[in-house]
Amino acid sequence: MLQIYNYIRPWRTCIISHQVMRRVCESSSRQWMPASTLSTILTGDVGQYYDTKLTMSTTHKMNSPLSPSRRFWHHSSILNTQQPPWQMPRTTVPSPNQVKPQSEPVEEMVDEGSLILLEQICDADSVQAILGVYEEQEDKFTEVHSARALWCLGQVCGRDHQKVASDIDLPTKIGTTELIKMEGFRHLCSKVLQDSPHMSDASFLSILDSVQRLNISDRSDLVRTLLEQCKHRLNTLPPNELSLLVVILNRIPGSNTLARILLDGAALKVPDIINDITQLITVARFLKVLGRRLSFDDQKKLVNRLLAILIAGNNLTVESVIQGLTAVVDMRGHTKTYCKVALEFLVDKLDEVSRSDLVSIMIALSKHRYYDEEFFQVVGDHVAQMITNSSGSYDAWNLNQLSHICRVYTMFNHLHPALLDAIAELIVLSNRPYTLLSLTHITQAFAKFAYLPPDVPQILDFVTNACNMAEMEKEPFWVCISIATSLMCCGRYPDQMVEFILRRLSQQVSLDDLAMLNNMRKMHQVMRVRGFTANLPEFQKIIDSIPADLGQRKLSPKVERVYKKARVMTKEALTSVAKETSDVVEDVDAGLGYTIDFVLKQEEIKQAVVLQDSKCYAANVPQHALVWNKLMEEHLQANGYQVVWLQVEDIITLIDTEERAAFISNRVGCNGA
Repeated sequence: MLQIYNYIRPWRTCIISHQVMRRVCESSSRQWMPASTLSTILTGDVGQYYDTKLTMSTTHKMNSPLSPSRRFWHHSSILNTQQPPWQMPRTTVPSPNQVKPQSEPVEEMVDEGSLILLEQICDADSVQAILGVYEEQEDKFTEVHSARALWCLGQVCGRDHQKVASDIDLPTKIGTTELIKMEGFRHLCSKVLQDSPHMSDASFLSILDSVQRLNISDRSDLVRTLLEQCKHRLNTLPPNELSLLVVILNRIPGSNTLARILLDGAALKVPDIINDITQLITVARFLKVLGRRLSFDDQKKLVNRLLAILIAGNNLTVESVIQGLTAVVDMRGHTKTYCKVALEFLVDKLDEVSRSDLVSIMIALSKHRYYDEEFFQVVGDHVAQMITNSSGSYDAWNLNQLSHICRVYTMFNHLHPALLDAIAELIVLSNRPYTLLSLTHITQAFAKFAYLPPDVPQILDFVTNACNMAEMEKEPFWVCISIATSLMCCGRYPDQMVEFILRRLSQQVSLDDLAMLNNMRKMHQVMRVRGFTANLPEFQKIIDSIPADLGQRKLSPKVERVYKKARVMTKEALTSVAKETSDVVEDVDAGLGYTIDFVLKQEEIKQAVVLQDSKCYAANVPQHALVWNKLMEEHLQANGYQVVWLQVEDIITLIDTEERAAFISNRVGCNGA
């Protein structure tokens, strides 16, 4: 018996609660809740309804046995999506009697046969096996068994197809259409529908979630009846169960009016239970699903509650912290503080974080615009080690996941050579399928950091060969332009891809896509700087046909103010330094779209003084210039300039005029950055 209890421990409490409730409520009468009380159910206390002792003249006993003819009609119509709403079976609600203390030990109240039956359901690893257990022992099935059977079906052949146990190979997935045609499944749904009013909250949410996994239409009688029963449970659900319910309801299509009403009702209930929430994942679910339905003040209260639970550190799990990190992306409040505390918790538990969750963390940080150099370095080391341990296969990582990782590192300008080396080696050594879309962000990382893995230089050959006509036809046009630009930044000219791009552009150039126009200008700029003359005249004609000011990126007002202030300070310092020995000229057009802030001319020497911010360098390696700096420097040097880079932050922080003049004088005296 002890082994059986441990095997089905999560469901043991449900069986006990079910049998206790059967003893207490065996002779209790049921009350009916008319649809007219919907507003009371959503906004008031459901207990008030029971106090009124409302009754209906017509009752519908869902637990009464059906005759063979009625049973056939019931099974055939339970999943019928054509049934009008008024033919939907009415929902029963058990009387809310309190369970009295029992003198008999709880363990002795559990039937050993019920536990064995539940074990058989858990052991079933196919649709036929699960339905076979139900058909053989239908008379012994309680609401706990029927809920568990439907849950197992959802795991085996639902939309979120996954293994019930790691050592079980699941059979071929069965679609919803085939499943509905099985008589045993229809009988099981009928049983679930009859038992649902008496189920515990956990069992009820389990069947509602399973119905969603099985992709049963929300217009079916089964789903509509379960949603009707949600109205009666809404105000009595504890916070954690309520959060599970809103997650399930959110998966129902938006056209379902009742599901939207239930979500609105849950949103009305949340402000009253915020202080009762003790689990981090509960707050995260409310924020993620109901965030837009809550007022600004309630959103802020939930974020503060989330942060308080995180800082307290009681019963935290990796999953709950990650859920909170992804939930507060669109919320206002102390989101930066939450990111800081969450990363401090996660940095020591990366071994417990799955690959998909790790990708979710990085994507959430990119949406938060939150950068932590130490965390990025540790994650990069961790991912690189995992890739190395995978021995050149995709068993550990796939290209899509690595593409997301590279995109975030590129976005924050964090250079991690070990990570890029491991990714390049994995791509070259693997024979698994790939897409140009998955290669885009990876190639952008190599290009932006002007970094080529020393041990795997053939990565560029691999990407160039991947750019064949068949692959390019499958992907969006911007992907081709992005990869072509990245390869040219790295010194490779993809002939086929450039010809494909020119052929597409010659047909039509959309002046509405400003981002595309800017990317085209970058590509043309790289071609000119790198000296790729093939196809250049055709591309030049297309660029000339675009208005000069169209698609040009502009600085934000705040950045522009800082930049203008730095220009004024720099001009004053340069004027005092140069005096009569040099001429200072502002805003010199250097061609190819490059503009020099200041030019110092002294005899035959020309110095180009260019203002820039720290984002032009790697965030974790300040002396490592990014590719656009390198391209501009190559172009200016080719035109006879000595380039001097001045960072805006350095100029602004030097308040004293003499110190600023001394700093700029020292920089101007050096040839290059």
